[in-house]
Amino acid sequence: VILFAQVPILGLSLSVLGSVSKRLPLRPVLLLEVGTKFTGLAGGGVTTIALQVRFFQKQGLAAAVAVTSSLLNSVASGTVEVVVLTVAILTGAGSFHIPDGGAGSIASKVFLVAVVLAVLTAIAFGIPALRHRVGGLLLPQIRSAWDNLRNVLRDPRKGSLMLGGNLLSQIFYALVLWAALHMYGHDLGLMQLLIINTLASVLGGIAPVPGGIGVIEAGLIAGFTAAGVPDQAAIATTFTARLFTAYLPPIWGWLSIQWMRHRDLV
Repeated sequence: VILFAQVPILGLSLSVLGSVSKRLPLRPVLLLEVGTKFTGLAGGGVTTIALQVRFFQKQGLAAAVAVTSSLLNSVASGTVEVVVLTVAILTGAGSFHIPDGGAGSIASKVFLVAVVLAVLTAIAFGIPALRHRVGGLLLPQIRSAWDNLRNVLRDPRKGSLMLGGNLLSQIFYALVLWAALHMYGHDLGLMQLLIINTLASVLGGIAPVPGGIGVIEAGLIAGFTAAGVPDQAAIATTFTARLFTAYLPPIWGWLSIQWMRHRDLV
C-alpha cells in the first residue's frame, strides 16, 4: 500500500509536463504535485491553483498558463475516466449501481455561473475606462494561455504525457485499493477497483469539501459493498488506503512547499 501510493504522484507530474509547452524539469514538478497534497486539504482547489500559478511564474510562464494547464489536465483526467468506465462496462466488470441525482442541479449551477460571468463581462466592456483597464490586464494573459494551448495541441508527445500520466495514476490508485483489500482477506479485479476509485473520485471532485474528505470515503465504501465486500472489510480497506493517499501526504506536502520556498521555486 505504501509503495503503490507514491506512484500516482509521478503520473500526475508527467501530466503537468505534458500540459505546458515549455520544457520543465521533472524534480520541481514532482515537488509541486507533492505540495498540492497540502494545499488541496488546507484550502481546496483555490489554494492549489495559487500554488501552481506561483510555480509557473517562477518558471518564467504567465499566470494564465497555470489555468490552461489545470484545464488540460482536467480534460485528460476526464477522458481517461470515461475510457476506463467504458472498457469496464464492455468487459462486463461494470455491474455496479451508480447513484443518480445531483446532475440536474450541477448543470443548473454551471449555467447560472456562466450567465453571471457573461453579464459581468458585458458590463466591464460596456464602460470605456473599465474596458481599457480590464483589457490591459486580461489580454496578455489570454494570449499567453492561447499560445500555450496551441503549442501543446500541436505536440502529440504532450498529449501522450497527459493521458499516460493520468492513466498511470488511476491504475496505481486502484492498486492501492487492491493491496489494502488483500490486507483484510478479500480480492476484487483491477477493472472493478478502477470503477470504484473513479466513481469515488468523481464524487469527491463534485463535493465542495477540501480534498474530498468524507465524500470519497463514502464512495469507496459504497463501491466495495456493492461489489460484495463485507461492511467491516470495506471500511477498513477504505481508511487504510486513504491513510497513505490522503491523510499522511499533506505532511510531506507541507515539507515540500517549504523546500521549494527556500529554493525560490514558489
